[in-house]
Amino acid sequence: MYSRPVFEAYRISLSVPAHSWSGPEPGCHQSGERKASGKGHSQQFAGCTIEKTDPIRIDLGDYQYLLQDLWIFAPGFLYQGMGCFSLTSSTGFIVPTEYGIHMKGDSRLRRLIGSAYRIGLGGEGVLRTEGRDQEARKMLEAAYGSGIRYFDSAPAYADSERYYGRFWDQHPDWKTLSFQTSKSAHRDEKSASADLTTTLSRMGRDRLGLWQIHDVRDSNDIRRIEGPGGALGAFYHARETGTARGIGVTGHHDPAVLLHAVTHWDIDSVLLPVNPVESAIGGFLDRVIPAARERGIGVIGMKTMGAGNYILPDAGLLPDVLIRFALSQDVDLVIVGCSTPEEARLLARMGKEHVPMDEEERDRITEIVRPYADRLAYYRGVI
Repeated sequence: MYSRPVFEAYRISLSVPAHSWSGPEPGCHQSGERKASGKGHSQQFAGCTIEKTDPIRIDLGDYQYLLQDLWIFAPGFLYQGMGCFSLTSSTGFIVPTEYGIHMKGDSRLRRLIGSAYRIGLGGEGVLRTEGRDQEARKMLEAAYGSGIRYFDSAPAYADSERYYGRFWDQHPDWKTLSFQTSKSAHRDEKSASADLTTTLSRMGRDRLGLWQIHDVRDSNDIRRIEGPGGALGAFYHARETGTARGIGVTGHHDPAVLLHAVTHWDIDSVLLPVNPVESAIGGFLDRVIPAARERGIGVIGMKTMGAGNYILPDAGLLPDVLIRFALSQDVDLVIVGCSTPEEARLLARMGKEHVPMDEEERDRITEIVRPYADRLAYYRGVI
């Protein structure tokens, strides 16, 4: 039902001294030195030299091997401690550490993304504006250049989809390597389908990585979406035809409503608030996320910094702390909107360098906001 994962990776060629090879596997070379030509950067480890070329996009199936500080994806190569062996070829693929060290389990969403990165660019910030093309372009260039590959959007976010369309038109190779998402807030099938057509046209794409039912708030939304002629039919059809590789739901109004969606709809992801305020109030983190995980549904965290309202330097709540808090929850991915290139680079760096929080630290941060949690949950309709 689901396609094999597709990874952004680097092609490598290996130059391996004889003593580094071990094992009597078929095709294993026990002597001599295997070399493969290639342009790019060179890196050595345990007597092996890796020649790394420019990034490419490849379908690698299930071949995934962990190499201390690199991810190795190769049909015939495995680095193992101080020894290497090759079954078929000295050509393989690697993904840099920043995409590999924080893999969070397995889910439908993770299989769709096909990479281990856990930070994405949210749809807020400069993307939710109009007529600021140059600022949006510079921010997107910084985000992509810093390693971000997951890009969030929605028709409701002002010129967001148009910004993306112009940006990808300028960088077609980057478009191929990116995971683009969008949404529809229409509740009927016909209007939601029309939204998808418009979205793809604006973005200059023939399909999305993920298409989401946007901002589901109450039982009336549920009834309209899943009833006869409802939007859910458009989403299922988009996935079946490949116009959207995956489908999901988003919400921040009422945990009970989102809980119904993840327990009754055949979806690949859920986008919900993940922050200390939610830890204090309960509902999304302790009910919706476990229900999603039981069903293999991917979890994406949003409202990590509460539109800046949760950044309280005097209390020790800085952007990096809030992102660490979110990444320490049971989520596949955390998205944050950015307004400047500096913010985008900082977001990418925090995603790569974050140190997971233990339970004691998470509890301490939750207690800081607990007295004010009801007021800080500005996006909620039900507390």
